[in-house]
Amino acid sequence: MKKKTKITLTDRSIYFKGLLLLVCNDGVIHEKERVMMLRVGKLLDFEQRFCEKTITEALGNTLFTTELPKFSNSDVAKCFIRDGIRLALADGHFHIKENDFLKRVAVHHGLEDAWFEQAIESIVDQMASALLNGLEAENLDY
Repeated sequence: MKKKTKITLTDRSIYFKGLLLLVCNDGVIHEKERVMMLRVGKLLDFEQRFCEKTITEALGNTLFTTELPKFSNSDVAKCFIRDGIRLALADGHFHIKENDFLKRVAVHHGLEDAWFEQAIESIVDQMASALLNGLEAENLDY
């Protein structure tokens, strides 16, 4: 079993807000992004009503700062970036603004470009493998 990374309440708030900034980058919160954000909120132990309201109001909130997330350690930043990549791919497009945002977060935490590129490649490979395991032809009777 993989060792879990310890996360503080402050980092949990930054994590949720940072992912919300990411999904707002293209000006639309797609349904799959919304569902993933609600799941992240639950995993981070935030109340569902709070998450729903925050997500719903995010695009129109002029007080919502665009400051880059800064975590207390690089392990939390790595988790954030990997989840950010998954979230960015949820709508089927890895938008340049999403890529740039996540790359800036990586640089902000002193993470190497090679690590960032490998994280993207690894997640795309995982997603492609998941697609291959669910072919409809498996449901046909020959």
